[in-house]
Order: sequence, then structure tokens, then C-alpha cells
Amino acid sequence: MSERKRLRPTKFALQRDAFLLRLSKECMEHPEILPIWCDVIVLFRTHERNGEAFDTTIDLLLQRIQTYSPALTAMLERSLADWVIGVLLFCTTGDESYLASLDRVERLSPDNPWTINADGSLSGLGHPKSDRHWQELRNYDRALQDAQPVGRPKKQPTEPPTPRAQRESELALEARVVQMKDDRCGWKEIAKEVCPDLNLSDPKQNRKARDRVARLAFNGRRHARKRLEHQKTSAV
Repeated sequence: MSERKRLRPTKFALQRDAFLLRLSKECMEHPEILPIWCDVIVLFRTHERNGEAFDTTIDLLLQRIQTYSPALTAMLERSLADWVIGVLLFCTTGDESYLASLDRVERLSPDNPWTINADGSLSGLGHPKSDRHWQELRNYDRALQDAQPVGRPKKQPTEPPTPRAQRESELALEARVVQMKDDRCGWKEIAKEVCPDLNLSDPKQNRKARDRVARLAFNGRRHARKRLEHQKTSAV
């Protein structure tokens, strides 16, 4: 068989799998089907899989399933025999990988007119007859698509600050240095806050930090005097 792309575990896919499992359980426990199931399992476990008795019992089992489990039959259609073998292998080995035949469903729901082909594409004998059928088609298509990243999309790199923003940032640093000077903070303490990228243990960077603190303090006081003079002039 050709490989079919597995559905993502969307709400639709999980509900469909749960529905198939419920149909499977009801099928195997049906009073008209259970005795035949037991006969097939016994023959299967005793390795009498190629004899006439096994073939006859399998044919009878398929007939009973088609008669008493029409919903499961409609969902599986041509994959019904594969499903039976998969369940038999699971029952005898306990290996759940044999239940992969559940991925071979050929209907989105028992009454949906569209058929799922071996490659996962859809073909139909007619148009869906209800809104539910259309919704099943949309949900199936969505479950086939790759998952989209959740959350907000990542922001693009921010643009460099404008000259005005840089100037406002510099003025804020000047005011902060003046305030720390007035609070009698040492220059190293001020440098650690306004020059965190400089290593004060390095002589060259130490000198650079000292000069920057001094420049910020000088400009800060000069701008403060200008603002005071402007306020006095405006008041007059």
C-alpha cells in the first residue's frame, strides 16, 4: 500500500479516531459477530491461517461485519479486510502498531459521499449534502496541513533610535548623573549604572568611564542652568 500522510492530532482527527474505536468495540462485541471473532482468533493463534477453514471463517466474519456494523463498513470500505487482519495481529501480539489500519479509513464519516484515496487525496461521487459534510472536508484538509506556530509572530528587528530619541536618552543620563552626584555617590558607582558595558578593572576602559561620567555631569549641570535661566526669563 502507498503511504498516506498522517493527520495532525487536531480536534477533528482525535474525534474521528475515538469514533472509529467506539465502532470497532461495538462491532467486536456485537452478539452476531463476537462468536465468529472468537473462531477467527483461535484459528489465527494456532497458525491455521492458510487453510480453507480460516478463509471460510474470515469471509463469514466480513459478511457479519457488513451486515451488523454498517457504519464501520462505510468508514473502512475497501480497507475492511486490512482492518480485520490488523485487529487480529493486535489481539495476538499486543502490538498497537498493527492498529495503523485505522489510518486507512476511506470516509470522513459514514454518510459523507467523499472517499479518501490511498495518497490522502479526496474524490467524490457527489457533492456533500449538508453543512456538516463541508465542515468535515475543511477539518480534514486542516488536519493534513503542517502545524502553524502558535502565539504572536516574532517582531522584526527594531529600527535604530532616531537622533531625537538618542538626545532624549542622553539628557536623561545627564540628569541621573547629576542626581547621583548630589547624593554624594562615587564616580565608580555612577559608572556602573551609566557605563555597564565598560570594565573598570581595565585601565583604558576605566579612564573612558571616568571621562564619560565627568562629561555627563558637566553637561547635565550646564543644561540645568539653561533650563533655570529660561524659566526665569519666561516668568518675567
